[in-house]
Amino acid sequence: MARKRVNSATTDSHGAAVRAWPIDRYMGSASALKIGTWIFLLSDAFSFSGLLLAYGILRAASKIWWPSGEPNFGIGEAGLIEQGLVFGRSARATTFFLITSFHGFHVLSGVVLLSVMLVRTAMGKHDGGNYDAIEAAGLFWHFVDLVWILVFTLVYLIPAQAGG
Repeated sequence: MARKRVNSATTDSHGAAVRAWPIDRYMGSASALKIGTWIFLLSDAFSFSGLLLAYGILRAASKIWWPSGEPNFGIGEAGLIEQGLVFGRSARATTFFLITSFHGFHVLSGVVLLSVMLVRTAMGKHDGGNYDAIEAAGLFWHFVDLVWILVFTLVYLIPAQAGG
């Protein structure tokens, strides 16, 4: 949102007055965007935690986690669906597709967000010293990166035996 100074008051592009975010005893000088980003990341962390916890509970409680006929998740494996890994056929396949597609959506969102930040920066939108949007985008991207470490470890690195 474009802001301009009019009669020593800051207004947005619609002419509405914008008040500065007050310095709070507990929040310091954090902007509303940063606080909102942290709240969003916390709620998103709960979403990923729920998915990963469900994965762990289903895997631990399953007598046969890796049904025979389902392929390995190996890196570089092409055609998992053609090889028999079908959503809904087993808890392993379902949790795999839910977790990786939920994370994939976040990666896509992050790439779009970072691309928007790149264009805005190239246009000089952040030359005035207000880097809150860039910092919020960076927080989101690093959160997605941290989640990938957990997803990769739990889904790909912890071994399971086929048929057991």
